[in-house]
Amino acid sequence: MLHGILDPTAIEDLSGVADLSVNVESPSTDLAKATGDLTLTRLDLQIAGLPVTQRVPTRIVAKDGFARIESWNWSGQGATLGVFGQVRLADRQAPSSPTATSTCGC
Repeated sequence: MLHGILDPTAIEDLSGVADLSVNVESPSTDLAKATGDLTLTRLDLQIAGLPVTQRVPTRIVAKDGFARIESWNWSGQGATLGVFGQVRLADRQAPSSPTATSTCGC
């Protein structure tokens, strides 16, 4: 599924299971008019042998021409990664960049 998105050597170091739910409605094929959400209900990954889990379900919501990160809080050994922000759908201009914050319990 990730071929063409990730470097092939990165894919070799990635394994796990994810369950997701997708609900999308649109009056046309125009992405900017779509509304809905994508939720990772379960995420159990291993990256280079290190476990990565989510603290709450990861949720991205599409509405009013934007995809907004409602919740994204993943944790691994001694660190957490929280992401928030939005991306304009079907916009050829530079989108708003999601922002990541992380903490380390080193």
